Amino acid sequence: MVVVDDDPIVRGIVVGLLGGTKFEVVGQAEDGVEAVELCDALKPGLVVVDLVMPRLDGIGAIRSILRVSPATRIVALTGAEEDDLCLAAIESGASAVMKKADGLTRLPHLLRQAEDGGVAIFGSLLPSLVDRLGHNEADRLGHDEAEQ
Repeated sequence: MVVVDDDPIVRGIVVGLLGGTKFEVVGQAEDGVEAVELCDALKPGLVVVDLVMPRLDGIGAIRSILRVSPATRIVALTGAEEDDLCLAAIESGASAVMKKADGLTRLPHLLRQAEDGGVAIFGSLLPSLVDRLGHNEADRLGHDEAEQ
């Protein structure tokens, strides 16, 4: 697994949380550019990526990582309050997303879900994103019906 966050303290917390679990951290990056390079070289099964970073943000990193390593499953973390950013992460290919404020102790659980092929949304994001995804689907269905 690769851990990507511009804050070395957060990277350390994530690596520490995963110590003693089945998730072995094989690389760390401080921005999206480094993350893509690492993932291209290592082809990790899992990546934990922050969404707000310098040089290449998390959304760009998710898209680029999946281009160079399509089998990689990505768990997105964010300290940002904007739910739009989290929805964009899922739409870009992240398997799971959670806000750092919801507590990183759930991270191993999210990683297991992502590894198993599911899409996971945790904590305070869930109601907002389910509502947004439901509206998007309703809008799409309404648009499709209008075309017929």
